[in-house]
Amino acid sequence: MEIWALIRVVSLGYLLGLITLSLASLLLAVLRPRLAPTLRAETGFFILTGAFLLNSLLAVTIYLGVVSDRIQMTTSYFHRLMYGGWGAAIVLAGALTLATSLVLAWLHWRRGRVPGNQSSRETIRHGDYMLRASDAIPTISLVGVWRPEIWVNPDYWSQLEDYQREMALAHEECHRRRRDNLRRLMIMYIGALYAILPWARRWARSQELDCELAVDNTCRQNCDPQAYLSLIVHATARTLEWKKPVVASHLSYAEQSLRLRELVKPYGWYSPITARVLGISVATLSVLPAAAILLNPVSRCLCACYLGY
Repeated sequence: MEIWALIRVVSLGYLLGLITLSLASLLLAVLRPRLAPTLRAETGFFILTGAFLLNSLLAVTIYLGVVSDRIQMTTSYFHRLMYGGWGAAIVLAGALTLATSLVLAWLHWRRGRVPGNQSSRETIRHGDYMLRASDAIPTISLVGVWRPEIWVNPDYWSQLEDYQREMALAHEECHRRRRDNLRRLMIMYIGALYAILPWARRWARSQELDCELAVDNTCRQNCDPQAYLSLIVHATARTLEWKKPVVASHLSYAEQSLRLRELVKPYGWYSPITARVLGISVATLSVLPAAAILLNPVSRCLCACYLGY
């Protein structure tokens, strides 16, 4: 009985997640333009992943409450959900949702690995860095999540002065320290799982842009701002002309233009504690409507019937 309830609670958690993540996306859309660009990436990450995790925790709480008989069927309104076609449909929906989640998790895990089919054995030594030379990218990029590598286009690298190379490497090293590739991968997984929501398809791109803005702000404070701006302008022009985006930025022309406009503005204020507290607070607010299902005895009864108890 507990196994069937576990499968059914997956579909219930997914349905509650549609509410939770839709509200989280709405609050993020309202909040994002009002945040400093340096805070957007971390705040958005904690809002979306926090809402997803809290919703998952809510589903686990319902499951444990039902199987331990703390949440019981108290009325006969939903009795038919336990048997016949309704029960079979719920089990099938839960099984399909679980299978889809596992397949997506596996695909995104593979996506986090350094792509061996595009990798090159040729390396470039620069100080303490061992770079992977590759024609699969237009400029320079941190590739992979598990043991990431810095890939560089040899033609682009040869066009740079030593001080420009140092700035480019500092940019990628900042991405590595922030674990931006891992964060984007997690956002992409959640967005793919809830791809039925139109706004979920924009989460990964917004996160990529916000990560670039945050890294730009950090790098400008540690080098000559004008030299850094010139480096980004050159790299952006080359990226937009790139014809084979195997490992490249997916930012549109408008998003690249916005990034360049931010580079001529004064440095932004950044506080990781503020971003995390704000993100977790909004995530908690997002899950409250779904959690309200536990407040009413009728809705709790529905949960018990939904899980087959």
